[in-house]
Amino acid sequence: GSGKSSILKALIREMSNTSNYKFLNISLATFKGEDENVSLNPDEYTAIEKSILQQMLYSVEPSEIANSRFKRIKANKYLVLKTISFFVWIISLIELFSPFTLIYHFYNNYDFTYIFATIFLIGSLFILKVLLDKLPNIQISKFIIQDQEISFSGESQKSILNEHIDEIIYFFDKTKYNIVIIEDLDRFDNIEIFIKLREINIILNKKKNKRKVSFIYAIKDDIFTDKDRTKFFDYIIPVVPFINSSNSFKKLTDLLEQENLLNKKHTKDFKKINARFIKDISIYINDMRFLTNVFNEFIQYTNKLSKEIDLDYNHLFAMALYKNYKPNDFAKLHNNEGIIYSIFSNDYKNDI
Repeated sequence: GSGKSSILKALIREMSNTSNYKFLNISLATFKGEDENVSLNPDEYTAIEKSILQQMLYSVEPSEIANSRFKRIKANKYLVLKTISFFVWIISLIELFSPFTLIYHFYNNYDFTYIFATIFLIGSLFILKVLLDKLPNIQISKFIIQDQEISFSGESQKSILNEHIDEIIYFFDKTKYNIVIIEDLDRFDNIEIFIKLREINIILNKKKNKRKVSFIYAIKDDIFTDKDRTKFFDYIIPVVPFINSSNSFKKLTDLLEQENLLNKKHTKDFKKINARFIKDISIYINDMRFLTNVFNEFIQYTNKLSKEIDLDYNHLFAMALYKNYKPNDFAKLHNNEGIIYSIFSNDYKNDI
């Protein structure tokens, strides 16, 4: 909520007009995580590495990295033509190597031999090329001899990024990306992924006669401890939070004043929100996205419910805040469960 993504978007917008810079954005926002750090098990760690690799490779057209081992499903535009060509190649095979051929029987003309030989040769070369393209993707994981199984699989113990470092180098060799922006990687309590990415960055920049590739990380300030962060990063740009618990009151009152919903006089007005109430609850709001969502949901509920029920807007805003602060407990209200329901039904116990 401090505005890191906004700064990076402005950077991309300003520098993308220059042909010297091409940005690759990698975001781990789809992974489950809270504001606090989350420990990762090996499968989750592998999933993060796989997502980073996928976002790299899927950012370009397959033709740009034609020799990549990672193939994608593509629409076969020339299926009919390929089918006919393969059928003609089969005919040429029969005509050249069968003792009794259909065309030779009718025409008895050796000129057809050269034609079929040419078709067979071209078709064979094309088939050989396809097989060679597919060969790197063929892996033997195990084979069985007389009920005895021999396995070569050790993939679960490998790092995805380390295993496919040649793919990553090939990707940057064939594309023009020279700035990689990595966001939301700080949501997990794991420094190892940063170390591997730094190693990749060093390897890319050690290649002679190649452009420099810079990695930019958008992270929280406490992801590294002590002096580790100054050793890890070449340059650190601090981002001052746009909003925190000390100034959220001002931002909220500004939004409410725009909608003419703020009651500054502290009089009883159920259709406006008391400024003193906003001051009390603003200490629980320290994120701009959180504040915006609370306010937007309050407006939505106001527009919908005020036409049907006579509500106190202070109460409604409090519920909008609680809905965003404790969404799981709020959802239980639909099933007559949860802490809020217990309070409303006078069944709330002191030890909860």
